[in-house]
This record gives sequence, C-alpha cells and structure tokens, in this order.
Amino acid sequence: MNEVAFGFSRNLRSFKKLFSHARDYNDLHLSPFQPGFAQELKYAMREAATIRFDVSGMRCLTGKHGVLTGPAELNCEGSTNWELRTIFDDADLRAKTTVYVDGVITTFEDLLEGET
Repeated sequence: MNEVAFGFSRNLRSFKKLFSHARDYNDLHLSPFQPGFAQELKYAMREAATIRFDVSGMRCLTGKHGVLTGPAELNCEGSTNWELRTIFDDADLRAKTTVYVDGVITTFEDLLEGET
C-alpha cells in the first residue's frame, strides 16, 4: 500500500479525485462500525509510504480542547479527529503526511498557528 487518504467522510470522494491512487477506509473495506476499526486504520497508516490528510471543514484544531493541542483522549477512537491526532503525535507518521485544506497543501505548523 503506497498511499492512504484521511479526512471527513463527506469530503473524501472529492479529495480522492486529486489522489485517485490513495486508499481510504472504503477502499480498505473497513467500516467505522466494525470492531478493530481504529487499529486497522493505524495499521494502514504505518504501512503507507505516504499519508494524505484533508483537514477541510475541521474545527477546533488548537486551544485547550483542540484536536492537536488538547488532551488526546478527547478524540473518539477511530474518528477523523483521532486519525489526525494519532498522526500528529507520532513523529514517523507525521513525517510522511501531507496536509491539505481545500486541495491546497498546508503544514502542521500553519494549523497550529491558525493559518489554514
């Protein structure tokens, strides 16, 4: 598996038009309602050479209760917030992740500064 794509489910179809070869949870035949969903996503993240993450529409990324800067346990396991935080907290995953807002590349640093 070379690339995986993450982001809000409602945005993945259009995001994947930019990166048709990147696999999302549907391509991996995973369901958010099946046991072990989060563990399978984490495995896919580790196995991928490249991670593409669409943060379009995501809110509260920073601050006391933010996805990236608040307590990690506030992000429900398997959720989009959890996916982003899992990547953010892991140096290896973070190094192979490209972050996008509305199809434009941004950085984790810009997200932290609110410059998305």
